[in-house]
Amino acid sequence: MNDRFVVELADDAIAKVVKDVQPHWGPLGWVTYKRTYARYVDSQQRTENWDETVKRVVEGNINLDPRLRALRGKKNRSSEDIALIASLQEEAMRLFSLIYGLGATPSGRNLWVSGTTYQSEHGDALNNCSFYAPRVNLHSYHHRQSNQPWLLIHALGEWSN
Repeated sequence: MNDRFVVELADDAIAKVVKDVQPHWGPLGWVTYKRTYARYVDSQQRTENWDETVKRVVEGNINLDPRLRALRGKKNRSSEDIALIASLQEEAMRLFSLIYGLGATPSGRNLWVSGTTYQSEHGDALNNCSFYAPRVNLHSYHHRQSNQPWLLIHALGEWSN
């Protein structure tokens, strides 16, 4: 049992997808993936292969499900816990197949960070650009000014009239 992940993809299920599904990279897709998103595997002195990246990303994302928080490290799981994990494992395998074949792709930030220790240590690692429109009558000028550094470090823009 992995302490970080409750839902893990089975190696034999991944091997079947890798055997049966051919990713449609296009002329620059694989090169861009290897250059930008394949993380370095220190123990093997190489970058990830596509199936390893997809496994990392899918497990990293599916384990964000808030229902799994209480199950991390739990030894005795109820039938409801087991059913939830089985359901999420099925969903994760469907997602793995879609992403592996490039029928769907997560954001680049997800490809780079999801499933890493950095993601679990820094909760905002997967946040991307977003928008915040304060209501002028509810938020004072001081409130907006004091929040701007937080907004900026989280790549969050603010609109004000």
